[in-house]
Amino acid sequence: MSSQGISEDLRHKKVVIESCRRKGGLSHWIALKYEQYQITSVLYSLDWWEQLIFNTLLISMFFATIFAMYVYIHASVPLFFLSIILFGFIMFVLLLCPLHQF
Repeated sequence: MSSQGISEDLRHKKVVIESCRRKGGLSHWIALKYEQYQITSVLYSLDWWEQLIFNTLLISMFFATIFAMYVYIHASVPLFFLSIILFGFIMFVLLLCPLHQF
């Protein structure tokens, strides 16, 4: 990639960050993250009811994992805390390091 392409990419990221600050802060950032989630997981190409099923399954698996971690905390406390740290890192990567910029 040329240096001009890199500077254009950085300029584009600055514009996106500034527009997030100007257009309503947190609500605009959440809308942007949801749009990135839809594009990354190709949900935008599904119907509304297919999106609902996919998101319901995803949220169910998420809460089942959290419940299983809570139930089996007595089995291995260090493993539980390691899981919390790993989960936090994954959330950090997914939310704060977007794959796509608009």
